[in-house]
Amino acid sequence: MFVTSDDRTSELVAFGAGAILSDEFVEATVTSGRPHIAVRVMEAERAGVPVILRPDQIRCVNHPNHRVNLSVLHYSEFIPGRTFDEQRVIRARAVTELLKAQCGYAAKLFMFEFFGEDDVPFSRTMGADLWNDYRDFFANGRELIPERARRPFLVGRTRDEIINAWGSPVGTLFAYLVPRIFFTPMQQRVLLRACRTPTPSDPEIADELGIERSTLRDHWRAIFARSAAANILHDLTEASPALRPALVAYLEQHPEELRPIDKKYFSGRRSRSSAAFSTFPPFEGVAASSNRL
Repeated sequence: MFVTSDDRTSELVAFGAGAILSDEFVEATVTSGRPHIAVRVMEAERAGVPVILRPDQIRCVNHPNHRVNLSVLHYSEFIPGRTFDEQRVIRARAVTELLKAQCGYAAKLFMFEFFGEDDVPFSRTMGADLWNDYRDFFANGRELIPERARRPFLVGRTRDEIINAWGSPVGTLFAYLVPRIFFTPMQQRVLLRACRTPTPSDPEIADELGIERSTLRDHWRAIFARSAAANILHDLTEASPALRPALVAYLEQHPEELRPIDKKYFSGRRSRSSAAFSTFPPFEGVAASSNRL
């Protein structure tokens, strides 16, 4: 989930919720032509048929040999009475938070169902294709077509299609780098909390995670030991609080280090520099071996 607030008033101005969905549910959703995806997700979850992948399931598919399905299940803006310029700032910040929340996964698909015909051009600017306007669904008389501001639209991109929108906001979701550090799940929890703004103190982190402060110190030592072994930054050789900003800055640029992963799926992996470019399919007429910057 992500929340965007007004810096001047601390008022909540945008909210979004996403999920990594199962292959079976995504295929059924795309082929069925039925709207209201978020409702169907909640119905399935309530019926005991989980379609949202849990962290342990994500670890099994979040790697270049399988990849995951990213989705936005809900997005709301609270913009009554705001000027057009203020609305643009809200939307820009919300898009930034959306990308921050979903970057760092080995993605094979991104999809987003939204409501409101006026936002179709914006979705194209984001780099998403219009997959379904549900015209056939409403033409069959199964439901009355909603008013313009409430009409649903399904947009998205697949990894195979992203070459047509390379460099777009949605395109950045497919720019995947192979992890180098492979933190444990608990270490990731510590780092995710430490990466929040404003940066919390150790007592706050320990209290939120429900662990002793001495245990947290042990986690920090292990975190820095792993970071030093990966040689990501030459100065990261000890668990010094003074070096944490450098590690946090690195992780902000490399969110793949904080996503659920299992190292066994990366055995025999290539160097990061070569693996990074395998994310995008080669340009037409250019051999894959020459697909380099």
